[in-house]
Amino acid sequence: MNIFKSKKEYDNMPVPFELNNLIEKAVSKAEYMKAGKSIKIKSGYIRAGGIICFAAVIFLIIMLNINKSFAMAAKKVPVLGQLASIVTWTDYEDENEKRVINIKMPKIENSGSDNLENRINNEIRVKINTVVTEAEERAEEYRQAFLATGGRDEDWHPLEILVDYEVKCNENNILSFVITKAESYASVYTEKYYYNIDMETGREIRLGDLLGPDYIELSNEIIKEDIEERISTDENAMFFGYGENDDFTSARFESIDEDEKFYINEDEQAVIVFDKYEIAPGYMGFVEFVIAR
Repeated sequence: MNIFKSKKEYDNMPVPFELNNLIEKAVSKAEYMKAGKSIKIKSGYIRAGGIICFAAVIFLIIMLNINKSFAMAAKKVPVLGQLASIVTWTDYEDENEKRVINIKMPKIENSGSDNLENRINNEIRVKINTVVTEAEERAEEYRQAFLATGGRDEDWHPLEILVDYEVKCNENNILSFVITKAESYASVYTEKYYYNIDMETGREIRLGDLLGPDYIELSNEIIKEDIEERISTDENAMFFGYGENDDFTSARFESIDEDEKFYINEDEQAVIVFDKYEIAPGYMGFVEFVIAR
């Protein structure tokens, strides 16, 4: 029997609509009761209500253990109390003769800590406002240089500025997301900003928190082995200082920094990310390495 194949089939099993809907209704009712809504209960019905609740619990336990579809549907229901989420705070587009802007600014909500939310959300707002302002200034500089070298207004193509975000992990009090800012004119210039937060303490999660005190040595070993494997198995893979890029030994990967950029994936593993041109040619894009103990 192929265990991995069976697991894959189990994971991919579709959840019946009626079953998924039933569980969602149950959660909604639980949230309603948790919010402190008053429910009138006559004393004569208390015992019956208790029996019904007990029976419902037994039914739930049995179904979780014998019905795959039920288990998968229940797995997708958020745990009550773990309601912190990332939502789009600002979503707007703006265009003039100099630039085109498309902004999606995220914010944290329902974390249970106003101080945490205010601190992170303000940091995001200031960061995005700053990078957009700088991009607009560059757009004006490019336009003036274009006109000064004989270009015509009607031939000018506005600079495109895009800001978006992606949630990488929101499980077990870990919130990890990435904000991407891209400028596009003759070529595309991209920057990424990484946020990894312990929602229980409000602290920033560092690599050492996930990987232990020897995280630098561990990461270096895994990354070097991964580079060698990629080069040997993918003819298009290329890294500075390896193979045909032996002349770029000064850019060869040797070690991560103490504050290396990373995000946390759905499996709660650290994923170290290198910028374009940092350890490989630009066509390799942002190079990622999963670091797991």
